[in-house]
Amino acid sequence: IPFSWIVRYPDFVMEGRIYHNANQKKRFLISLAWIAFGCGMLYVRVVGIGRGLTIGGTWHPDERLSTAAGIGADLSPHWFHYPSLYLYGLQFLHLAFFFLFRFLGIYEGSFSAFTAGAIVPRYLVARLATVALSGAVLWMTWRMGRAVGGKRTGMAASILLACNPVHLFLSRCATVSMPLTAVVLLAVMAVWRWFLLGGRGRAAWSGCLVGWAVAVKYNLVTLGILLPAAALLRRGEARERRWELGVALAFVPLAYLVAVPYTLLDFSTFWRDVTAEYLLHGPGGEGPMLAGHWNYLVISAEAYGLPLLIALFAGAFLLLRRSPRRACLLTLFPLFHWLVMGALGTRLSRYLLPTLPLVTILAAFAVEEVARFFPTRKGVIRAALLLGLLLPMGIRDLRLVETFRSPDTRELATHWIETH
Repeated sequence: IPFSWIVRYPDFVMEGRIYHNANQKKRFLISLAWIAFGCGMLYVRVVGIGRGLTIGGTWHPDERLSTAAGIGADLSPHWFHYPSLYLYGLQFLHLAFFFLFRFLGIYEGSFSAFTAGAIVPRYLVARLATVALSGAVLWMTWRMGRAVGGKRTGMAASILLACNPVHLFLSRCATVSMPLTAVVLLAVMAVWRWFLLGGRGRAAWSGCLVGWAVAVKYNLVTLGILLPAAALLRRGEARERRWELGVALAFVPLAYLVAVPYTLLDFSTFWRDVTAEYLLHGPGGEGPMLAGHWNYLVISAEAYGLPLLIALFAGAFLLLRRSPRRACLLTLFPLFHWLVMGALGTRLSRYLLPTLPLVTILAAFAVEEVARFFPTRKGVIRAALLLGLLLPMGIRDLRLVETFRSPDTRELATHWIETH
């Protein structure tokens, strides 16, 4: 659409307009609305992004760990509480920005000096990369939603995800959550394409992306359930489906080891850290079997809003009625991941972030299906339902943005100590 504006630029100069009929005017206004929405979503993710950096403070406790491990002197992270793929990404970003700034004359000295004392650049680079990845996740959600339920479903899903408070908060943190969500969504899209079209090449690519998701965070081994599910649900000859499944499963550990080679090269350190991580989180899993699952339902209702959860269940039911195979494939990973995380006793909503794009797609599908029951008022019903889903999340978003814009009390306290 922006290209069409350029083509019609002479019309704008001569006649003061770039559209000649109602359809062109509608597309023009929709384009302006999307541009305004995108600018607004970018603003709320960038405002206050440097909060606390002057004193080395962080928004998220994992920021300090991941950024420190991601600027090591060699390829081995010597720290395996996280898999290494995200840390390698941070290392590449730090090196790229350092040499860019050194070329521009902003930095002098060696890379070690840059990482040793300059807290602000290393956090800020990682946070800006997270903002960019959050935009990529929104775009992929639109693409996936369009494949599931059409153009309007994709648009509604991306809007719901952009306004989600958990997604908004984690879009500015230098942690593994947003990169993980991007890789998971890529893997889901690859599995979806393999499920629809088949082919050993698509199966291999799906296995690679699942392996790389595990290489970003260990607990995303739950994503592997999509591979046998896609092979089982896909139409086609049983023998060929078994071959494709074997190829996909073979590429999972291969892709993981390519991304995290020091799992084997430094196995003793790897095993020490993974065992420590398990012992650290083990006590949290004690208690009634369903306590963690109920806790996640409560957290989701508070973070996402109860209307979004209701729309999620409605969307899963309506998609099951229309296409049972597609519904099973789309809902299997969120359900299985929720069951595993609840059984482990984890208590943080960020563990459910990788499933959030699929949640918003199902909710958007429910909105579109319900609107179809009212053909004469379809647009009004769709807008009303979306507003009802967005309102609880929007209230929390406003509180978050207000917090981002307010002065950091740690900085104020530090300044008071220095001046007194």
